[in-house]
Amino acid sequence: MGRTRFSLIFLVIILAVPLVGAVAIPDFPKSTVTVTGYWKFWDKDSNLRDLKYARVEVWDYNATTSHTLLGVAYTNSDGYYSITVTSTEVEGPDIYDKIFACNGHSVWVGASFNDTNTTYFYSTEDEVYWNIGGGTLNLGMRNIPYDDYRWAYYIYDLIADDAWNYLYYTVGWDNHYNLGVQWHLNNFGSSYYDNSVEGINVGHLDRRDPDVILHEYGHFVMHKIYTNYPTHDCTGHVWYLPFSEECGWKEGWPTYLQAAIQGDKFYEDMDNAYLIYSLEMPLHPSSQIELTGADVESVVAAALWDVFDSEVEVWDKLASGIQDAWEIVDIENPYTAIEFESDWLGSSSGSNCSLINIFDHLEIGNAVCIFLPFSRK
Repeated sequence: MGRTRFSLIFLVIILAVPLVGAVAIPDFPKSTVTVTGYWKFWDKDSNLRDLKYARVEVWDYNATTSHTLLGVAYTNSDGYYSITVTSTEVEGPDIYDKIFACNGHSVWVGASFNDTNTTYFYSTEDEVYWNIGGGTLNLGMRNIPYDDYRWAYYIYDLIADDAWNYLYYTVGWDNHYNLGVQWHLNNFGSSYYDNSVEGINVGHLDRRDPDVILHEYGHFVMHKIYTNYPTHDCTGHVWYLPFSEECGWKEGWPTYLQAAIQGDKFYEDMDNAYLIYSLEMPLHPSSQIELTGADVESVVAAALWDVFDSEVEVWDKLASGIQDAWEIVDIENPYTAIEFESDWLGSSSGSNCSLINIFDHLEIGNAVCIFLPFSRK
């Protein structure tokens, strides 16, 4: 009996040892990998350009279960990104990436501006790097494929880079509203801004018309800086025909803004409406007579362009850039060009006579300056 009792006690002690040691079993080994790469896209002139500020996702491929998202990064101003990710796969993760037409801040481009899940992306799932055990994986310099979907990235870049940089660095306006832009291959309607959802629709035929796209962006900007966005119905408006003073302003200001962003006085819509005209002197397309009046959108755009530009004409001695006009629009929220002129004259810009001369030349408003060097009337 004594020997049996000793054997049982000994057995209990032996069995207890692994139970205590089980607590100290280490985690599965982890692979830490720094993934780097560059992305470029094709612009409307088929030039390769850096894809800036765009969202990149790094994924771990799995042949039998769902793939695993390892991390998110954003390209810099050179289209470059670098991100360090960790995986618990024993042999190391099988890595590929996705590049999106969005930046998580100012804009995303998708098939529907009502659903961010439709944001366009390109996946390198067919180019997996297998069993990366650690260190640095340089995916190199790659291009968005030269197919129809490349236009999503061109549209994205216009707003995320050109428009955002210009307004932020000239007037300090930050588009942080994550604007949705709707574009798809079967969308053959016109481009427009939908203020009810605060999104832009880009018709497929306008996909490579930056003037049209940034004009619609101008509506979005107006919506954001106005306390009460103009609700005048301008359906059927035409750039060279009188409509209303409210629509002249509502459509003219975005046309001017896109010109300021690009530094280009010509407005072009080559793929859809086949039109081109100069904001320096808008002419009726049939008579070639210079257009005038606050109810004509191209005239309003031309007046604002004369305030902006540095080109000297008899009636235009003003070279104000965007700052003064932006301040008037941002603070006063005018609804017509005549209201804009009145707001300007009530400000402290110090250029009243020069502004009156421009507006007088285009037959906008009735302000008078005794030092007026030129008058059309």
